[in-house]
Amino acid sequence: MRLSLAVLFSALIPFAAGAQESPITLRTEVRLTTVDVVVLDKKGVPVSGLTKEDFAVLENKQPQTIRNFEEHVGGPTVYDAPRPGVFTNATAARGGVSNVLLIDWLNTPPADQQFMRDQLVKFVMTQPAGTRTAIFSMGTKVTLLQDFTADPRVLQEALRTLGTKFSPLISKYTSPANQNMVAMETLYESASDPSIQAIIAGLMQVANDRNTRQSSVVTRNNALYTMQCLHDVAQYLTGVNGRKNLLWVSGSFPAFIQRDVQTTGNPFVGNESMDREMRATQNLLASGQIALYPIDPRGVPVPPSQLPDSDDITTSLAAQRRMTGSNSASPKNTDYYQSQFAEHAAMEELADATGGKAFFNTNDIAGAMHQAVDDGSRFYTLSYTPPSGVKPDQFRDIAVTVKGKGLHLAYRRGYYALKSTDGKPVALNTAKTSRAMQPMAPQSSEVLFQLEVSKPAVNVESAKVIGAPVFEALPHGMYQLNALVDFSTLQFSPDTDGKMHGVVDVATVIYDKNGKVLDSRSDRATLALDDARYQAMRKTGMRYHQVIALPDKGDGYVRVAVHDATTDKLGTVQISMANLRESGVKSKP
Repeated sequence: MRLSLAVLFSALIPFAAGAQESPITLRTEVRLTTVDVVVLDKKGVPVSGLTKEDFAVLENKQPQTIRNFEEHVGGPTVYDAPRPGVFTNATAARGGVSNVLLIDWLNTPPADQQFMRDQLVKFVMTQPAGTRTAIFSMGTKVTLLQDFTADPRVLQEALRTLGTKFSPLISKYTSPANQNMVAMETLYESASDPSIQAIIAGLMQVANDRNTRQSSVVTRNNALYTMQCLHDVAQYLTGVNGRKNLLWVSGSFPAFIQRDVQTTGNPFVGNESMDREMRATQNLLASGQIALYPIDPRGVPVPPSQLPDSDDITTSLAAQRRMTGSNSASPKNTDYYQSQFAEHAAMEELADATGGKAFFNTNDIAGAMHQAVDDGSRFYTLSYTPPSGVKPDQFRDIAVTVKGKGLHLAYRRGYYALKSTDGKPVALNTAKTSRAMQPMAPQSSEVLFQLEVSKPAVNVESAKVIGAPVFEALPHGMYQLNALVDFSTLQFSPDTDGKMHGVVDVATVIYDKNGKVLDSRSDRATLALDDARYQAMRKTGMRYHQVIALPDKGDGYVRVAVHDATTDKLGTVQISMANLRESGVKSKP
């Protein structure tokens, strides 16, 4: 259904009393490139007291003028809550950084999870007073366990309620040899005819190639799930201004898959690179001022050859080579070390690209997290106007230098210029929107907006009320959702008619307490704004109104999305029925 612009979007008529007190800070359209720089001395201690004149920034080797400069000295972060009755996906942070824990069940073996939980509890209970932290967990999807809070007891409780999670995608390096391979090796050893042994050895090689292909598919799915979860967390954190230190506690992350170079089989089987997906992940994190700190909770590793092995047949080097399809001097360890190298290399690449740091091979996980937070809390923020005429999707290298000797700098190393759009609006019903609209999923903040609840000012036809068909037989009330969208997070482009054009979708879903959809509606507005209306929206934001019906009793949620169909950027806000009813009762039509 297409919305009436006169009714749905209005830049001139305020939607509620006090609308001028919007907690959203409307930004200008001057796009700045922001770079957070951590400066450490030879001993790894953050360096303070530097000035703007001490720094130099180059983009693609061309000097840039630093427009804004700020030093952060590690003070507590203050989060400005919206006024009562206002719900938003924009978090106003002042005076520091936001620390986020991302607990990775997808890539962490169950055997390491208890130690990981103990270290996480130790970390949150020993943070400096006033440190606000949020906690996410990730499997094949992301869950917000605890929003930002400075209460260590609340964080501790969120961590203690976590049980052991089993991931079907984790490779178990220490598991016994494949039973089929063991059976074929037994046949090989029992055969006295060399020709029969050759046939069996050939079958073992075919089986190894097949197992490699299957393992490659599992590893690829694992990496894709991981990067999608990082995307979802980044979309949530986009609405939190300032630097975000994302402490990703994860056992592994392979972004490229390469077979053992000493394989006796097809060397090209199972090889795969996910450069495109890695590039998109790096760009989203870096552009959102999110510094990634991967932390391996598995501690100091022990290679398989040093672990107890009940399978006597694998003690023979010749047998190991046949069963693994490798000519390595230590087939048991070669795959292990190669996989670990690939995992750590990918995590270091993400950390380096976003200005963070990776921590491996340590049993002091809590200490590594404290070091990550300490390094990421004392830094300098530089911003400059990027050059014009940059080609879409082109990588732009960023180089920062500072006066002084023996200093180590950590900052994002570049960015990919945004792709140009083909002018065709993106459909709302995509996999991205489906994930973002799931109940209790982290709110997306690519498009910033706020909702304020009031009683409808006028009678509205039942057919136009979301939820009316579901609750008409029950005692219920009508509530008007008054939204204000940060216009700078939408994209409008000029056309030959002299107007600014854009396409915006609005979707609303009502869920019961178990996450079942009770009613939903989506609308698309194709906008052509003359200069007066366009300038008004730039100053005051874009407003729209929707009316929903809710039962007088009962639990559930209302989730609203605003989608820029031109850029496929999305923002979501979720409100519980109880909070919505309370806000509606207190408001006047």
